[in-house]
Amino acid sequence: MKKTISIFLALIFVLSALFAVQAASVGKVSSVSVVKTTKNSVELKWKKVSKATGYQIYYKTKKDKNFKIRKTVKKGSTVSVGVYNLRSDKTYYFKVRAVKKSSKGKFSKVVKVKTKKNACIDRKMVGTWTNVLSMVSEGDPVYDFKFYGNGRVKVIYRGEDAVRSMIVNCICSKNTASFFADGNKYSVTYIKDSSLMKHRYVEGTGFVNRSMVIRTKDNDWSDSAYNSFMSYLNNTCWDSKYFKNYVESRGYSFNGVSFSSPNDGSQILTSCVDSKLGHSSKTYFSGKNIYLAFFNLNKKNDKSASTQRVVLEKKSSKKMNAFIFDFGKSEVGYTRETWTKR
Repeated sequence: MKKTISIFLALIFVLSALFAVQAASVGKVSSVSVVKTTKNSVELKWKKVSKATGYQIYYKTKKDKNFKIRKTVKKGSTVSVGVYNLRSDKTYYFKVRAVKKSSKGKFSKVVKVKTKKNACIDRKMVGTWTNVLSMVSEGDPVYDFKFYGNGRVKVIYRGEDAVRSMIVNCICSKNTASFFADGNKYSVTYIKDSSLMKHRYVEGTGFVNRSMVIRTKDNDWSDSAYNSFMSYLNNTCWDSKYFKNYVESRGYSFNGVSFSSPNDGSQILTSCVDSKLGHSSKTYFSGKNIYLAFFNLNKKNDKSASTQRVVLEKKSSKKMNAFIFDFGKSEVGYTRETWTKR
């Protein structure tokens, strides 16, 4: 009799434990699918699991050996989730499991998805961009940008005492890319029909334009490139609507923008007005197809005079792109026009 009672109690204990396990267990997630894919995000959805109190989303890339948790959903009724800050044009693998308190269900089948390409204006941004024109305070650091075309950019810092770099994510839209580096925001734009890029540098999180920089990609700054451009400009004269209006508005005649080499063979000098409003400026620097000069349009007692920096880009033997930055008008604006040789 006692033996029978012991067996009966043991059976009740086993059945109670079994029911307890079943009550605490949670089912397997099924029907995981991709709802939406962008350059930097993926949206997943799945079928609701009965009695689940939440879900865990795991992921990995091709290079990763093991899955790792990426996101946790704390409501059993939520059956979709967005996963953000992913790399563009990259393959990811996802799997989901349900959670019920401390109990975890089996993983779903693995879902493979590839984020969209980060189309930076037909990949024209890919390459290293060097500073040509920087309207910042003297002594400020200089940055070079190297775009990889996959939503990543390498920012190369060149200060007086050090050279360092960092790779950060960037967001591209049409011909513009934006990113953060060193606590500052950068917005760079490829200039249509040119080999140049402009960018605005914003200090901190104030989002106030502080400067305008013009950059050129993979340019040649060798002595031979410099001499070649000097030969191209020497003893030439060009029409400019901007400087024509500037000069004639002050009552002087416009003779075109002329370039000539001084007797000592040093940098090219420029002139664009008659002798009454004498003007000349030395070249700042030049490289392959790129030239930067200062135009100091001033005359004694002329309070409206100002200084321009001009970036010239060779397009053909008789045409140049001209980007004119007027310090007297705006620190971040410029006038673009086409100069034709006279």
